Amino acid sequence: MLDNRGILSIFDSLIAIFILLLFLLIISSFLAIPIESFSDYSQNSKTSQDIMESLSTKIEFNDTTFLEDISQILQENHNSQISIKKVSQMIVDELNLNKTYIFKETKVINKVLVSNGDYINSNNFTVATRNCGDYSYTLIIYN
Repeated sequence: MLDNRGILSIFDSLIAIFILLLFLLIISSFLAIPIESFSDYSQNSKTSQDIMESLSTKIEFNDTTFLEDISQILQENHNSQISIKKVSQMIVDELNLNKTYIFKETKVINKVLVSNGDYINSNNFTVATRNCGDYSYTLIIYN
């Protein structure tokens, strides 16, 4: 009789150890699941917002902003094709981005001034818009 009780208690303790190991395995697998970080999304948003902010900011009180400069060129030339090409080249030179982006005017001429890369298949993008006089400029950066 003592042998049966000893075998049962050993078997009972092995089951308890197995359940404990199974519980620890489940806990460790939950901890190993990657948690999606939302800081990547906010960083991309900050990038598009920061770029537009730098294009619309004055350094000195008497300075003109980049957006004011391109708005003045477009307005003085009555939004002609030559002025749009000149402004487009200025934007390419100023932005110098290695990302896929679109920079467009959405209020007066409603045209894409500059685009770079294949944005058709992109699912993730950030948008920043600034108004300057009669013009409204939008920068879309695709990731």
